[in-house]
Amino acid sequence: MTTLPLWLCCLLSALPAFLAWIIFGSRLALLGVLVWVSYGIIITDFLPPLSRTGMDYYQMPPIPDNNQYRIITLYSDCSSELPWDQTTKYRPDIVFIQGSASYNHTLRFASHVFGGKARLAQIGNCAVVVRDGQIGTGRNIADTSGIIVDWIPAEGAVPIRLISLSLDPVHYDMRYDLYSPSCWKYYKNIRLTHRRQLRNLFDTMREIVTQTGDCPTILAGNFSASPQSPIFEKFSKKYIDCFYERGSGYGATYPVENPSVRLDRVFCSPNSTATKHRTSLRYSRCFVAIKTKSILVII
Repeated sequence: MTTLPLWLCCLLSALPAFLAWIIFGSRLALLGVLVWVSYGIIITDFLPPLSRTGMDYYQMPPIPDNNQYRIITLYSDCSSELPWDQTTKYRPDIVFIQGSASYNHTLRFASHVFGGKARLAQIGNCAVVVRDGQIGTGRNIADTSGIIVDWIPAEGAVPIRLISLSLDPVHYDMRYDLYSPSCWKYYKNIRLTHRRQLRNLFDTMREIVTQTGDCPTILAGNFSASPQSPIFEKFSKKYIDCFYERGSGYGATYPVENPSVRLDRVFCSPNSTATKHRTSLRYSRCFVAIKTKSILVII
């Protein structure tokens, strides 16, 4: 149930009051419905970004300077070319990819977006593409679609750890038939799968830190769960949700036609500070300050 939008969960909880209003015309029942839905909107993570909509401080700059990096994370259905033409107009420095059909698809995408200086690392259908600099060997995550790679920008000496992640299921299905036991079992299995995959991610991160040391981290991708899902309790202690901290606008990314849930997200490590974030169509854009550097993140 926590995979559904929070306001919808509250509306479903107020269903008896809603029926009382429809059948008996009870104004008190209508008030109860409005209170519940308002509560769901207030506590959802959409409200703070919506309240910042239109503020000049949160407008995205036309182009980053040498101390800023513009980042995009995008999800593809593995059946078509990656949208390099749409991506290029944002002039990114780093692109997180989930669902790439093949390495050759990613390579063509990198060449179109960044030209000959492009660097990329890919494992399975997840990839990280950067405009220049040095990119290390990608590290896989057990039983999880994802890649972890360190990147040193051409103009910088401090490595940044980049993680492109895609949690199961690949084809997410929002179910509203809460009267059916199979629906509850479906959401339960999703949560169990996510807990296992995130546990594998944290285990792999600990191994990498032990071997190579810690550094600023940006994690982006398709999480196949709404932000209020309990699987993110541990995330909130280890990483900063860029959209919640500094987002502006609606932020939902799924389904593409009429988005209602924010499945695609960007996190940064505590030694970073989110400064800007926007979502438009299939992309979200955000600035994250990393020590003396700042990074612009786009989903």
